[in-house]
Amino acid sequence: MAGSAVSSLSSSGTTSAKLAIANASSYEGLERTFVSTVEALANALEANDEYTSTHARWIKDLSLRVGRELGLDERVLKRLELGALLHDIGKIGIPSDVLAKPGRLTAAERKIVQTHPELGERIIAPIDRLQVVRPIVRHCHERWDGHGYPDGVAGEDIPLESRIIFVCDAYHAMTTDRPYRRRLSHREALRRLAEGSGTQFDPNVVEIALRVLEKPAHEPEPSAGEVSDPA
Repeated sequence: MAGSAVSSLSSSGTTSAKLAIANASSYEGLERTFVSTVEALANALEANDEYTSTHARWIKDLSLRVGRELGLDERVLKRLELGALLHDIGKIGIPSDVLAKPGRLTAAERKIVQTHPELGERIIAPIDRLQVVRPIVRHCHERWDGHGYPDGVAGEDIPLESRIIFVCDAYHAMTTDRPYRRRLSHREALRRLAEGSGTQFDPNVVEIALRVLEKPAHEPEPSAGEVSDPA
């Protein structure tokens, strides 16, 4: 009888373990699907623009490398990943003739472009799973010194994920061609990041980003982007 009970408990434990593994696998599968859907949404924004093709994925990859180097836990890294993929999603509401203008933007046009973080936040607002990402998307263009947009917040009042994305976005913008200017060299872009430390950028994030970007094996290929102070 005892042996039967032990066998029954063992069988029950095995079943529970299998269910736990199945549930975990199902959850991980849903997470992967969710992230893939977000990435597809970001790619849809970029599909017709040769200059921004793969931009969101590139920013995501570099942001995660910086985030891991900073020692962020998986929960924060997940927010960072989603925020990086969606940081420019608001540009879907900006007129294409302004986004693709082959020359410097006028002051009025720049103000239009600078509405995209708020537009991005509004686009993702109805999605329950993205509530924690809303402030990240909204504040991806805030500066450490408070002279960014849309709210002019400064320092540690800016979400850490936004500060990371801002630095990675700036590097990518500087090292890619745009209709109105040629890309900067990797070395010059690093110099400008360092120069902006403490004014444009969080000094700690810049320090880590420079360390990551100095690794030759991980130097990213220039792809596409914006200007050194990305709009």
